[in-house]
Parts: sequence; structure tokens; C-alpha cells
Amino acid sequence: MTENNLINEQKSTILTIYEALFCLFIIFAPITNAMTEFTFMGFTVTTVLLLLIIAFWVICLLMEKIHSRNFVLLVLLFFGIELFRLYLKAKGIQIVFISLIMLYVAALSLPSCFSKKKICASFYVSAIISAFFTLIYGYSGSSVSRSATYVDGSISIFVIAIFLFAKEHDECGALYKFIRYVAFASCFIITMFGMSRSRLLLIVLMFLIVIINEIRKFLMNGVVKAYIFFLIPLAIILIYIVLSLDIVQELLSQLSTRFDDGFESSGRDAENEVALKLFNKSKFFGMGWGDIYFVNYDRSTVPFHNHSMYLAILARGGLFMAFAFLLSLGSLVIEVIKSKKVFCIVCLSLLLLLGYGNAGIFNYTICSSLILLTVFLRGDEVEPEEQNRKFRSSVNG
Repeated sequence: MTENNLINEQKSTILTIYEALFCLFIIFAPITNAMTEFTFMGFTVTTVLLLLIIAFWVICLLMEKIHSRNFVLLVLLFFGIELFRLYLKAKGIQIVFISLIMLYVAALSLPSCFSKKKICASFYVSAIISAFFTLIYGYSGSSVSRSATYVDGSISIFVIAIFLFAKEHDECGALYKFIRYVAFASCFIITMFGMSRSRLLLIVLMFLIVIINEIRKFLMNGVVKAYIFFLIPLAIILIYIVLSLDIVQELLSQLSTRFDDGFESSGRDAENEVALKLFNKSKFFGMGWGDIYFVNYDRSTVPFHNHSMYLAILARGGLFMAFAFLLSLGSLVIEVIKSKKVFCIVCLSLLLLLGYGNAGIFNYTICSSLILLTVFLRGDEVEPEEQNRKFRSSVNG
């Protein structure tokens, strides 16, 4: 083997490992809290993220195949300046923020050779595993309880979006299709036990979009696909059976009580007020990226959890970081709109909406959706042979 071929082989191995790390992160991100003590051959969710970031810098330095777009380098530069400033002031810094900002940069700078099928499969597997842990923490055999503390229900939003809007190969194989449908069903388990009002609303909106689109097609063409006549009565029967189950009745009862106050949340409202107060104390640089505690509405001292991405950026990074993120997210919005890809528009919309109440890029699962968005934004799905050619092209440069 020539020296050039050996180098290319090493680069190919690095890219394969890099892609695998992204897939592992996607799979385990939603169950980070459920598996706080989780280890498998010495690996934890945080370890996977650390290795992913190391691999990102290896590729940047050795392969020069990273295509940085959407002002991500500006975000990285401004964040680095803020960290250096905090270091000089001897203020604490939470490592998780460094990791997530790096993940944000890496996710928007993916090599073009990444496989959509593998990324989508990772989301499907993640949903199935998340449903398993949801049942462990949410169902005791005699009663049900909210599982959102342990399992991030955002995974269900993105898997349903993939199922309804993403264009995948028909020639995926029976096993892949089986996993796809099991993951879709798993999303409803996650959503119901998670008892999140906002996620439930987003799922309903996605289904309404699909229904309205199908009605539009019917009115324009006057043609109805044959399988619709089979699916509608089948869906009605399945819904009737599911709704008659005692566990579903109890879930619906508990979920309905969460709507007593509409979409208000005393804890998050109090945190949002604190975020604005923190911003007013230091409007330009913010209050930093360390531990922040405040007195909650119930007079308990609790940590600031950054539930709103937008307010968290202002509170922690001030206008300085807000400017960098505004340029980055704004350019991403423009790029997605120009692509005219329905799934990319849906995916980005979900990310921005979830960013208001679920921390956005400061949330593992929601940040992993950027990986999904970037892969689909690269271009249309290609045949496996063409995908392999693109992979070799990325290696050879």
C-alpha cells in the first residue's frame, strides 16, 4: 500500500469514527438524565460528546474538510473571548456550555459525506430506547407519573417530523422500515408520559399540516390514494382500542390537569423574569457561563436552568453573544428558506420554537436536531453508490 493510500485510509477511518460519534450522541442524548450513572465500556453520554469535539478539531487540523457556514466561527470566536474574560476575572465556567457551543459549531459544519440514512436511523433508535426508559420511570404497574424529568420528550418531535416530512429511500430494507414504524409508535408513548403541553401542540400542528396538504392535493387533482381507504378505518379502530385502555385514560386525565393554567408555568415564568434581571445587570457581556442560583416563586433557592434559549443567551452572554447568535441563526434561517425543502423548514421551525421553552442549543436533544437539519440541507438523498463516491471524495480532497 502506497503512502498516499495509507493516508487516505486513515482519513476515511477518522470520518467513519466522526460519523459514528454523532450517531451515538443522537441515540443517548434524550436519556442523559435517566442514565446519569450509565456506563458502557467506560463511556458516558458526556464522554461521547467530548470525543466528538476532539474528532471535530482533528478533522479541522488534519483534513481541512470542514465547511464552516452560518457565522459559526463568529459564535466560536465571541464565546472564546467571553470565556477568556471570565478566566481573567477568576469566575467559574460550566463545561457543559463549552461542549454545547462546540456541538453547535460542529453540527453546522458537517462533512458532506454524512449519510442521511444513518442519522435518521439514529433518531429512530433513540426514540425506541427513550420509550423504554419512559415506561420504566413513568409506569409502575398501578399508576402513571410524568417522565419528562428523566427522558427528553423533544426526541419525539423530531422523529415524527422525519416520519411525516423527510424524504427517505424506499429501498431501505424490511428491518429499517420496521424500526421506523416502531420509532413512530414510540413517540406517542414518550409524548403522553412526558405530559408536555407544548410538545403535544407541536405534534398536533404537524399532523394538521399533513392533513391540510392532503386535502389540498385532493381538491387540486381529485385523486385519492387507494391505501387511504384502508388506513382511515384502521386508524379509527386502533384509536378506539387505545383510548379504552385504563393506562391511557389515566394519562389523559393527568394530562388534562396540566392544561388548567393553559400554557403558563410558574417555575419557568419566574426563571424568565430572573433572566431579564440578569441581563439588565450586565447588558453587554451578561452574567457569565457559570453556576447561577436564584430564589424561586416558592421561596426555594434553585439553579438557573436556561429553559429559554433566547433569554439565556441575553442573561449569560449579553448583547455580545446575542449578536453572534443572531447572525448565525438568521443566516441559517435564510439558507433553509432558500433551499425550499419542506423538511428543513419544519425542522428549523421546531428548533426555534422549542428554543423558547426547552433551552434550544443548550439542550442536548434539541441541539442534535441541528445534525439532522445540516445533513438534509446538504442536498437530495443519493443512492448508496453515490454516497460512497462522495465519502471517498471527501477523503481524497
